[in-house]
Amino acid sequence: MSDYHCVGSTSSGAAKLRDSAVAPLVAAARGYATFLNDKADLKRAKDILGVTSMASGNGRILRECVSTGDTLLMPWFDANTTWRHAHENEIARRGVAHQLRPSAPVRFPGDKKERKYVNLKDQGTRIDLHPATPLSWLNSGPDQPQTIVIAEGLIKGDSALTAVLRAAGVSDEDLMEPGEGADPAARLRQVMEAIPADKRFLILSVVGVGNWHKNSEWNTIAPVGRDCWVTFDADLATNHQVWSQAAQMQDFLEAKGAKDVFFVDLSAAGATGAKDGLDDFLAQAGVWGDIGANLVDLPEAPLRLDDDGLSDPMVRFRVSPDGSATQRKVATPDGGSYWQDLLPFGGRIAFYETVRSPRQSEMASGVAETTPSPDDETRATIEVAYGCDGEVRTAVVRGRQRVVDALPAEWWREGASIPRTLSAVSGWPPRRQDGEAFLEAMKGNGAPDDRVLWDVMGWMPSPPDGSGPVYVVGDCVIGKDGQVSTDDVRVENPLPIAENFGVVFPDPDVDWVEQALIDAREVIDVYLHSGAWTDPSIAHTVLALALRPALPLLPRAAAYLVGGPGSGKSFTAGHIMSFWQCGPDRWNENSLTGTADDTVASSEINRHHSNIWVVDDLAPSPSKQTSERQQAAVGSMIRSNFNRRSRSRATAEMGLRRARPPRALLIVTAENEPSVSSIADRVITLRFGKGALAPTTEPTDRLRVLQRENPAPARLMGALLRWLATGVAEPGKWLDLNADLIGARNGLESACAKWIESLSGGPDAAKGSPARQAKIAADLLLGLWVFREFLDFLGVLDEPLFEAFSKTNNDMVLREAGWFDADGKPVPDGDPTGEFRPTLYAYSAYEPVVRQVMSTYSERASRSIGASILEAVRSTLESGKGYLSVPESPDASPADVFGRKGLNARIGWRGESPAPGATHIGAITKINDARSPHNGELVVLLNPSDAYCAASRNREDVLPHGTRAAQVWEAVWDEGRALPENQGWKRNTDSRGRKRAYVRARLGGEVIKGVPVLLDVLLNGEEADRA
Repeated sequence: MSDYHCVGSTSSGAAKLRDSAVAPLVAAARGYATFLNDKADLKRAKDILGVTSMASGNGRILRECVSTGDTLLMPWFDANTTWRHAHENEIARRGVAHQLRPSAPVRFPGDKKERKYVNLKDQGTRIDLHPATPLSWLNSGPDQPQTIVIAEGLIKGDSALTAVLRAAGVSDEDLMEPGEGADPAARLRQVMEAIPADKRFLILSVVGVGNWHKNSEWNTIAPVGRDCWVTFDADLATNHQVWSQAAQMQDFLEAKGAKDVFFVDLSAAGATGAKDGLDDFLAQAGVWGDIGANLVDLPEAPLRLDDDGLSDPMVRFRVSPDGSATQRKVATPDGGSYWQDLLPFGGRIAFYETVRSPRQSEMASGVAETTPSPDDETRATIEVAYGCDGEVRTAVVRGRQRVVDALPAEWWREGASIPRTLSAVSGWPPRRQDGEAFLEAMKGNGAPDDRVLWDVMGWMPSPPDGSGPVYVVGDCVIGKDGQVSTDDVRVENPLPIAENFGVVFPDPDVDWVEQALIDAREVIDVYLHSGAWTDPSIAHTVLALALRPALPLLPRAAAYLVGGPGSGKSFTAGHIMSFWQCGPDRWNENSLTGTADDTVASSEINRHHSNIWVVDDLAPSPSKQTSERQQAAVGSMIRSNFNRRSRSRATAEMGLRRARPPRALLIVTAENEPSVSSIADRVITLRFGKGALAPTTEPTDRLRVLQRENPAPARLMGALLRWLATGVAEPGKWLDLNADLIGARNGLESACAKWIESLSGGPDAAKGSPARQAKIAADLLLGLWVFREFLDFLGVLDEPLFEAFSKTNNDMVLREAGWFDADGKPVPDGDPTGEFRPTLYAYSAYEPVVRQVMSTYSERASRSIGASILEAVRSTLESGKGYLSVPESPDASPADVFGRKGLNARIGWRGESPAPGATHIGAITKINDARSPHNGELVVLLNPSDAYCAASRNREDVLPHGTRAAQVWEAVWDEGRALPENQGWKRNTDSRGRKRAYVRARLGGEVIKGVPVLLDVLLNGEEADRA
């Protein structure tokens, strides 16, 4: 095994891999590489490592390492990444962290000793699992390795993997790098897949003996029921620090459910040196079979030679054993030393708290990551102990992370909170050299804990105990066992009203499933069958809106509840919020989350930190400026929710502020419908007026009982979330749920586009594509789809009350959406078996929601840009702000020319002449072409410039700001509102071959340029004949 083409056969890396008995195939499959000290390799290294400048911290590390001649790149692949890619039948190609091994040890400023291996900054430490590991090695089942081996270092881990493969009978020839063009990672996965189950060992690598405690990878690679072999260096029995870490690992693995934890005694196995590692042993002294023969229990703790640190020349200050004093080391004349009290108080960094939202990668894997991000807000908690009245007391100081680097006298400048009791202690705060001594001792006084505080609502990745993802809403945390303690999953939501959000948990002595049965029957009866909303489409849509925030996929849908004062829109919004309240009557029509008066910035923050948000009371205002500002703000919210994007803002240092993309389902209540078509297209509109609510009070009173007295909706939501959390608690189930949801959403979206188009009368150029409405419908139906599965779990689908969730609409089975496999995912080329087996059905509960969304699509023709410009032109003519002329008879009025009484008043004339001050915006003529189906009808040629300017001035409410003339006239053609070219005049093309938005016609001896629209279409809003 002497050819290491991946790193260069003569490089220092090749020598190290060879000396450590790492097979060339194992090395190439990981992606080891060599960087030389030349321009081309430095550029390649910068690209791989993400180094933007050689002057940066990682740039300086890279330069120092390559200056030794060459350096070996060691890519680390955390177990989460390897598992996720294997689950998707892929292989991870890019390491999530990188380590460098220069050809000679290097020393950086501040280092106590030279380094053989150098970790890059700001990338965290990982628990590595080789990227070629097959899925069968990772999934629970008979093929899963029954032993987990933990190696200290990446090369040691790959050496162990090589030894496992050789022990299973893989030849040296098969462990060579494959030929040119072949994929070594795919080849290694193939080799590993062929290893019998009883000869498989899962190899994990840790950076060092102390770098494994808080890694989320343990949630993916569960040691439950399996043996664990720990292979720390051979100094385990003599080095107290290594022994301490080994003891902690044993406790950790046993708490995780490991069957037995053993330690490999390399010295007994034949290791030749006190510092020999696993790779040294396998290369020089033994084979894999020797490892299993030399397993021992954790030995007794070795004598700690330096318990108090006096013999360590680097330690100058410490905190006293009882924590109440800072001590300095004092030398004695005989060459010894002792500790002397310096300050009457001592400190320790108790823990760091990072306040953040879950990252995309965490939501994809369902597992929390420990690697910090520069955007995260991290706080430090410092405990200062001091003596008072014969006892030790503790004061707690809290501040930003940088407070631990400031002298205590400067903590207040850093915004730290300092208790008055500490300020009263004599000698506090220590200044100058005493302050530096205090800091040095404090930082050496134990390792602080790291904590994460989630500042948003919704699904959060699995906590450190590996219990699975949890759902956070308000102060409630819901997991597989119901309510989760906030000591295990910490929450700090900045919303002032966050305490009103939540769900309700059943009484401790009540079975949660039995309570869910009761609540499901009550909620479905009241919301869907009581007639509280007279339109079933509204009732079903209300339920879908309430359920949608429960899913891991963030919602795109937004609801627009429109109606006059007292029509029931705020009442309805309150009952959607009833599913998300922590107790009775936290939300109602008079107390909702936000209003249209909220600032844009606050609304962005609110929608980021909540899971559902209501903007209440968008109403007409006496102030035009206020009204326009509110409408623009709401329109911006709807767009950002649909696109899942937030506004970018710069910092004072010209960097980018932390982005706060919307996470909440958005609900708007308003007195008027959106005037901008692009906004109306992005919402599901629910209209309220007379008769929208039940004519008697009994049904709505039942709703109020569920809101104010018996919080069944919030209790049912808590049960639904617990059921979901139970389903995703096992490794891999989170990925399965998300894949199922994405597959269902894609199928529903495709089907909904066809349903909506069909239910609204078929394709229509004026309405355009129903793609946006289909996205909204599919997004909402996901909530009902999951809720139906929950009802199936409860066993109630055979009850008449739930018929809408068990009865399918045969006309709406997803036949239109393509073929689906057993997981509900489309098969690209159709069903290879020739048999149609749909896995997604259109249950009767779906149709009312689709019909509600369809109403938006059906009305799109009247809200389109083409319809808007013609409405504005019509209004301009009728108000006398513009007029039309007859070029063939310039001295006569249009009514006289065409014999149409009353025509003049509708086209900008007053009597026998144009209205005073009116702008000429076009001409009228009669079609004189026997071939045209409109022969003999009147047609208007609208001047594209004059007509647009007059109409946009006259009707600012119809044409949104920023609309351009070319855009609106092109829309008139695209929507079929202009006289078709085959029935009138042809359009010319411009220099780039594009058709112009107008035609040229010779009328009355002059050439008229205009957009041809039938007079009846212009005046009466009738659709053109598109035959």
